[in-house]
Amino acid sequence: MKGPISIAVSAPHATLSPAAIVAESARKYPDKVAVVDGDTRLTYRDLWDRARRVAAALHEQGVRPGDRVALMIGNVAEFPVVYFGILTAGAVVVPIHLLLTATEVAYVLRDSEAKLIVCHGPTTEVAILAADEAGVAVVPADPTAGLDPTTLIEWSRSRLPKHKYPRQVHVVDVLPTGPSHKVLKRELRETFSRS
Repeated sequence: MKGPISIAVSAPHATLSPAAIVAESARKYPDKVAVVDGDTRLTYRDLWDRARRVAAALHEQGVRPGDRVALMIGNVAEFPVVYFGILTAGAVVVPIHLLLTATEVAYVLRDSEAKLIVCHGPTTEVAILAADEAGVAVVPADPTAGLDPTTLIEWSRSRLPKHKYPRQVHVVDVLPTGPSHKVLKRELRETFSRS
């Protein structure tokens, strides 16, 4: 052997965010289909353009890099658009389960310190009530978006049955603590108002 062997490594060591990957895909494959939702087809270019518009709209709402934005949208074409829009704005996505009650969603909003919640379709009613209860802004990604907040709240309250709008939530320990005295499971319990 005559000397040390030198190996050149050409791989970049930069970390790519999911939004950067979509941007790169839009550059490389602009006309390839990225999202399919029934008859709706979005190309990578469409997805990236819409995500950038969402990012700009979030910025106008006061969202800054590092802020948390709650996302309560089902499995529809709007989900990846808003998801990548939140990431493009530099914000952190706080996913919200679609089957939570308004009080449970309000708890998540307060606990995560979300700046606002973006919702769509059937989740709009619960999201609006939760946002009102938690004191955060709500951005419906559907036709009701043109209504003022007071009208949205009243519209939502009129459409939700009373049993889905509890007034109080209590966090209770449902399992005994372990040897380390840590709670093994916590659960939200609702106290329903019959008024």
